[in-house]
Amino acid sequence: MPLVLTALQITHKGGKTSMFTRTVSVYTFPTECDIELCAAAVWVTVQNIDSNRENLGPIYNYRVEISIFFIIYIIIIAFFMMNIFVGFVIVTFQEQGEKEYKNCELDKNQRQCVEYALKARPLRRYIPKNPYQYKFWYVVNSTGFEYIMFVLIMLNTLCLAVQHYGQSATFNYVMDILNMVFTAVFTVEMVLKLIAFKPRGYFGDAWNVFDALVVIGSIVDIVLSEIDVSKLSYN
Repeated sequence: MPLVLTALQITHKGGKTSMFTRTVSVYTFPTECDIELCAAAVWVTVQNIDSNRENLGPIYNYRVEISIFFIIYIIIIAFFMMNIFVGFVIVTFQEQGEKEYKNCELDKNQRQCVEYALKARPLRRYIPKNPYQYKFWYVVNSTGFEYIMFVLIMLNTLCLAVQHYGQSATFNYVMDILNMVFTAVFTVEMVLKLIAFKPRGYFGDAWNVFDALVVIGSIVDIVLSEIDVSKLSYN
């Protein structure tokens, strides 16, 4: 376990003196620090960056260059070495499993083919008999429709990603309009699929249920936002 020490730090800035305490963890064994780093404990890196010389309290960002060591350490040890270890365990487990079929005349690929043939089930696909419903079904199952929805999802994600703290009123207005446009488009998609698959077939797919929840949540969010704006305008 690390030793927890409380250090007093005094800073002078702009003619003002600030004094506050900082809690510092001191590891008695290097292994403990290694375990914390492998677990991607960011606070270990922060404390080492703030660490000062011997018998002196920490200073904010005193050794920023030390962060390079921790970045390389975490990438090599936490990612590559752990993946190599997990891969070694999986390979060893597979080799032990292969010993059970040592006297079998079929090789691994042949056994997998036999297992797949025994577990295979016919693929059931809903195709409507109504000619009008079939047109909707043909549209929502077409490759072009899937590509269009994929591009719209990416654009919607990009609009959400560019929002930031302190954005202007014009930027907020544009983002609100785009949010309504994307919500309307995804609502049309949901309605088209409901017509094509009927409610039973539509909600039988987990992805469709997820899409429906997202669309309904977006509609509720827009309605509540408009209600709040109306109240503020009225007051």
